[in-house]
Amino acid sequence: MLKLKAVIIAFVVILCGLSLVGCGSNSSQSASISKDQIQKAIKDELTGLSSIEADVNKGDFDAAAKLFKPLHDEYHASVLPPIQSKNANMAEDMHAKFDALDDALIDLR
Repeated sequence: MLKLKAVIIAFVVILCGLSLVGCGSNSSQSASISKDQIQKAIKDELTGLSSIEADVNKGDFDAAAKLFKPLHDEYHASVLPPIQSKNANMAEDMHAKFDALDDALIDLR
């Protein structure tokens, strides 16, 4: 369970940093819209991770695992592509952490 909490905390730190820095450019309106969409997706990820952490703290690993699937899908659809285009190493590191979180939830179920 300690490993799971460490993975969740690592995600929160990375996603908070990304939401504060932003992943787009302000050079055009379309970049601004993209940045807004990315920031919303990151905020949604943070909310989902907080919910997963609350479920884990209650010992409800089934609920945490159930919430993880759509959260992981959203990460692939909305967060990963723009991060990958800016920093492939960070994107891969974040993806590895998602896989570690998935493994930890499976192990605890």
